[in-house]
Amino acid sequence: GLADEAARALAPAVAAVPGQPIAFDQAYTAARATLTRTVEALGFGIDARDTVIGVGLMAVVYAMSTAIDFVVAAVDPSTVESAAKVLRAGEPLGIFTVAITSVVNSVFEEVFVCAYIITALKEKRGLAVAVNVSVGLRVGYHLYQGVIGALTVAPVGLLFAYWYIRSGRIWPVIVAHALLDFIGLLMLDGA
Repeated sequence: GLADEAARALAPAVAAVPGQPIAFDQAYTAARATLTRTVEALGFGIDARDTVIGVGLMAVVYAMSTAIDFVVAAVDPSTVESAAKVLRAGEPLGIFTVAITSVVNSVFEEVFVCAYIITALKEKRGLAVAVNVSVGLRVGYHLYQGVIGALTVAPVGLLFAYWYIRSGRIWPVIVAHALLDFIGLLMLDGA
């Protein structure tokens, strides 16, 4: 599985640490045990049921974001227009680049910002702090999108955090995020 592949990749580096003579098989065993615990602790398991749930989460987030965009556009149309200009500031990406970017970005963001941050902080600082740090960090690195970015990303972060806390599974959140990025980047690419 995932832990085996990662352990095989990491074992030579662990075995080569100066002053720490360790056999490859010991390094592999140690790396595999650590990664297995980490993968399990973060709720990273891929299955069809969670994939379908991820599609449902994406639909909820898409509807929520569309409603927020609609309200903001009614109140201040220039906010939506300026966000669209910032997001379209480059050459078209192409479908392959859009797909790869959507997957890599979603895995990184959700494993780190949702699963890892919440898991690491909830025991030490409490659930409220863990969720607020996760959502705050998420909003912070989307501020380049302006007000509309903050207004749509905050509720998305809260929903994703809620799902992760309730289920302990990150795969549906990754699926939802990847689909949202894919749709959004395709729309920008075609616009």
